[in-house]
Amino acid sequence: MQGSAFQKANFLHDIKSDLDERGRIYLPDVQHSEKISDENKIRLEKEVEYEFDEALKGIMKLPMGVKLGVYSAYLYYRMLFNKIKKMKAQDLLKKRVRVSDFQKLVLLIKSVFQIKILKLI
Repeated sequence: MQGSAFQKANFLHDIKSDLDERGRIYLPDVQHSEKISDENKIRLEKEVEYEFDEALKGIMKLPMGVKLGVYSAYLYYRMLFNKIKKMKAQDLLKKRVRVSDFQKLVLLIKSVFQIKILKLI
């Protein structure tokens, strides 16, 4: 589930470059850019939300030796996805969403704290 959630979040993240550079659109039932809508975006977001929830359950079952890396990636993609969800579909065609380097560092520290110190995950 986690890989699928990451991939679909990337579809939304890269929607502009996929369309401009490759002529591809990865939204459900969309073959042309004029069909890109908030409705299509929301439909894909619902799938991604479910897959992220399921992925977290799987992460909790991982051995401690791999959990930190996988959970760190999960937090990064989750933050990226949450930023994407706040945007309109047409805005994604104009602006690429980013997670700043500082935010990435904070997420890594959060991962280490939750996994290594608190052992929450």
